[in-house]
Amino acid sequence: MGYPNHYFRSKKEVKIALDSIDITPAKYRGQNFLCSFPALSHVMESCQLESNDVVLEIGPGLGALTFPMAALVKLVRCIEIEPAFVEYIEQRANELHLRNVQVERGDALEVPVPRGITKIVSSMPYSIAGLLVSRIAGFVYNLSIPAFIICQKEFSQKLQALPGSMEYSRISANVRYHARAREIMDLSRNNFYPVPRVDSVLVELTPASKREIEYALFEKMTRILFPFKNKTLRRALIILGKNSQMKDRIKASLNQLDILKANPRVRDLDMRDFTEIANIFSSIGLFRD
Repeated sequence: MGYPNHYFRSKKEVKIALDSIDITPAKYRGQNFLCSFPALSHVMESCQLESNDVVLEIGPGLGALTFPMAALVKLVRCIEIEPAFVEYIEQRANELHLRNVQVERGDALEVPVPRGITKIVSSMPYSIAGLLVSRIAGFVYNLSIPAFIICQKEFSQKLQALPGSMEYSRISANVRYHARAREIMDLSRNNFYPVPRVDSVLVELTPASKREIEYALFEKMTRILFPFKNKTLRRALIILGKNSQMKDRIKASLNQLDILKANPRVRDLDMRDFTEIANIFSSIGLFRD
């Protein structure tokens, strides 16, 4: 196992800790705290932590993952937006004589990723899950490192959705640009306090292969096209013409799209399709702001 039991907080101890810092878990933020030692042990094992790892933990909360990880790796660097949790992590690290825990107060959607990170771990609140996982996936891709995230099972299914499926969405496409998502283990809702309404899973993100189009353009394309995900690509592209001149340009360019032979819907598009669309339609200004 590699870490003492007292590094972990039971449900009773979680309640006491929250009371001590005057925090009431906010349902609208999705604040749920891991309080099952067996579940924690499986998570630690599944994250494949090594002694030379420098882990970026996003949203440590009360440190359910933080302190066990610190006993296994070289350094844990935390980003936490809630001041009370920042102070708690610092005090608890001192109590446990852990000198390899660093915590920075900040918004994980804005703070630059620290240098030297080898893994990312996050138990993410569902209120910002979409934005946060997109940013984490970008780190995974750009730094060529894995990430391990605890999220709601339904959200995980969106991350793993393939082109053509009903679950495939803009977030599916944007995460898929950067990373591949794989469910590692199930986490019952009863492993958390307060008990959420749904079960969670541990998901691993690994870097995707090098892409032929820049993410800024790709993200713009998904933002523009996915509101029409159930329409045919041909129809969606024509709708995007803001005036008759642009519509004429689009119609004139449609014959160059090989993928239109299959008459796909927007939700059917894979990375190669987006690349082909970008190569043809960027030149006529379709995806400009």
